[in-house]
Amino acid sequence: MSGGLGFAEGRILRLTKLTSLQVYMCPKFSIIIPVYNVAPYLRECLDSVFKQTFVDWEAVCVDDGSTDGSGAILDEYASKDVRFNVIHKSNGGVVSARKTGYDASKGDWIWFVDGDDLIKLTALETLDRAVKLDSFDMLRFQFARTIGRGEDQSSMPQIESDNVVKWLENIKDTPLELVGMCVWDKIYKRSLVDAVFHEIGSIRIKHSEDGLFAFTSLMFATRYAQCNATLYYYIDRPSSAIHRFNPQIVDEKKQFIQAIEAVYRKSNFFRETGLCFLDFHYYEAVTYITLSLLRWRSSFGMFYEVAKKLAQSGFQESGSRYFLTGRRRRRLLLFASKHPVALLVIKYICSLIRYRF
Repeated sequence: MSGGLGFAEGRILRLTKLTSLQVYMCPKFSIIIPVYNVAPYLRECLDSVFKQTFVDWEAVCVDDGSTDGSGAILDEYASKDVRFNVIHKSNGGVVSARKTGYDASKGDWIWFVDGDDLIKLTALETLDRAVKLDSFDMLRFQFARTIGRGEDQSSMPQIESDNVVKWLENIKDTPLELVGMCVWDKIYKRSLVDAVFHEIGSIRIKHSEDGLFAFTSLMFATRYAQCNATLYYYIDRPSSAIHRFNPQIVDEKKQFIQAIEAVYRKSNFFRETGLCFLDFHYYEAVTYITLSLLRWRSSFGMFYEVAKKLAQSGFQESGSRYFLTGRRRRRLLLFASKHPVALLVIKYICSLIRYRF
């Protein structure tokens, strides 16, 4: 792991292109970085921001009560570059950290970046070109799960943009099919983020917060765009939350579906017939929970309790039209999710043959 950028090299050259007023008052891009106990990965993340070929940015880094030295690393970067702004707070979760960072930001465009991921060194340069090509409220770009070294040449992005109403008319199942479940593969206009935080501020969920933010953004946007450029590198860590056993997953999935329904009912796009897209999310919940149970490590008792709660959830009936069409794999998932003992047998067989989901 890198020991961090040599700040003496290049810092003066980069900052001579910016006045102090620009840095403190009106950066074009605000990068919001929530940080909680990611010290082994944090320097590489911050370096990928510092080395951007486009210099008109600020990074608002929120130390969300870290106990592993992450806060000290953030302070180090802030002491050597005025574009890094560090906020230390007690632990409140990623949504709270993002909101805290956003409230302290000043940029016209907002980008939420996780502290254990990376961004391409020409990312802001590409995004600057993109926002000049067309007018939109949010822009989605590509991301990769592996770090693409040697991809630092700028290129003209290809933009596909249209009004949100037209986009929604052309999607098959759900608005999240269009925007995806992630927060960090998009940039947002400041006015849009204001509206989103105002709307979801009273909604408390512990699962799929990113999906709720992305969905709400689309519901409040006027124009939505997609870009063909890969700008974000997602690091899939074995210790991340997605890999840890979560006994509350069934209840949390239900809360998420209820939350997006509440947002949809308040939106300008609401129509009663449009609620059929919720069926897709019940199907997705069954798929996600079933595969997670097969992947997670847990005791027999904990496994069985969650599997039983899934079988009794009613998700399967709500998402039935998705299970009963398509490939056999869907019907197998439907059967397994409704029979905890069968799911346990499948897990046992997979462990014997060392099959990993």
